Amino acid sequence: MFSIPRSSFEILQTKGKGRGVFALQSIKSGTVIGEYSGKYLPYHKVDPQNYEYLMYLTDEVGIVADKTQIGVHLLNHSCDPNCTMDITKKVVKFVTICDIQPGEELTISYRYPQQDTCSKCEHKCFCGSPKCLGTMHTPKDVYDL
Repeated sequence: MFSIPRSSFEILQTKGKGRGVFALQSIKSGTVIGEYSGKYLPYHKVDPQNYEYLMYLTDEVGIVADKTQIGVHLLNHSCDPNCTMDITKKVVKFVTICDIQPGEELTISYRYPQQDTCSKCEHKCFCGSPKCLGTMHTPKDVYDL
């Protein structure tokens, strides 16, 4: 669910990353873009193979977004993001960490844990940033901050 007006962003197809969210107007740093919304499910009921948009909320519960809806779950990963997550035990808000210019894609670091904690997964990154790590997994020294 977006908090910003629908007139301030658009959803476009990207090269190699599916849909993405792009600013139509300037968005100031510190703006709450929206809240990750969907079904709250205990992890034992979540099959990650069937859920493209799973947000880890707590050690017990995740949020599965409805991929047919327009929402912040459409923000793509970047190794050099312009948005961050404000996570509490009940909600995950996406907030800009710099001023966003019209035409710029809104991005977030998915902050997947170190790759060695995830068996048989790659989560390749296609962000194209000069800081790109080639993976959406976060290095231990950054993840533990």
